[in-house]
Amino acid sequence: MSFRSPKLLKAAQDQACVLCGRTGSTVSAHCNMTEHGKGIGIKAPDCLVAWLCQACHRELDSGRLYDREMKREMWYRAFARTVVQLFEQGIVIVK
Repeated sequence: MSFRSPKLLKAAQDQACVLCGRTGSTVSAHCNMTEHGKGIGIKAPDCLVAWLCQACHRELDSGRLYDREMKREMWYRAFARTVVQLFEQGIVIVK
C-alpha cells in the first residue's frame, strides 16, 4: 500500500475542515491506523486522508480529549465526508 498522489493531497487547500468547518489551515490528514498501512516512519496511502484543520488533525494524532475508539470513529466520519467532497467537487471522477 504505497499509493502516492501530491495532486490528491493538495486538494485539501482552501477546503473547510470536515469535522469543525474551520477554513484556512486544512490539510490532507493521513489515517494513523496500522491496518491501513501506517507504521513507524510510514504513512498510510494518500487515498486514505481526511480534510482536517490543524486543530482537529493535532487532536486526532496526539490529543488527549478523546480515547482511541472515539478518535477512530471521528477519523472514519471525517474520511467519509472527505470522500463525498472529492466526488461532489469533481476532484475524483469515475471513468
